Amino acid sequence: MTQMCQDTSGEMEPTSFGQKECRPSVSDETDDPKAGWDKFIDGLRAAVDRVDTLTADLDPIERADGFRVLVHSLGVQLEGLEMDRARPVPIRHNTWQTKFLLDNPDGRYWTFEVDPRYVYRLFGNVGEAA
Repeated sequence: MTQMCQDTSGEMEPTSFGQKECRPSVSDETDDPKAGWDKFIDGLRAAVDRVDTLTADLDPIERADGFRVLVHSLGVQLEGLEMDRARPVPIRHNTWQTKFLLDNPDGRYWTFEVDPRYVYRLFGNVGEAA
């Protein structure tokens, strides 16, 4: 599979090697790594609390499944942490080891995030897909 991107503004960003790269500038809310980490942990704590609240009336095995889904979702997100959104690479998820909820056991699921400032074209061989 090949991904192509084009900055919809027509601008390309120079890299440290002087080449033009189809990659947007990224600005964080803060340059403090500890503040970013704290924000991540706060978000994770909020997700844990939400699962805890939503599963409070369930039996312990079903509650454990809720937290397992949270961990699997986090794993998929961490896989894409360093992804270049201008040139995204598909990440496989819902494998037989991490499947959850109503996914098709015969399906192969892939995800990636794109930058809305670009136009993408995906092409390849669909094989036996219908």
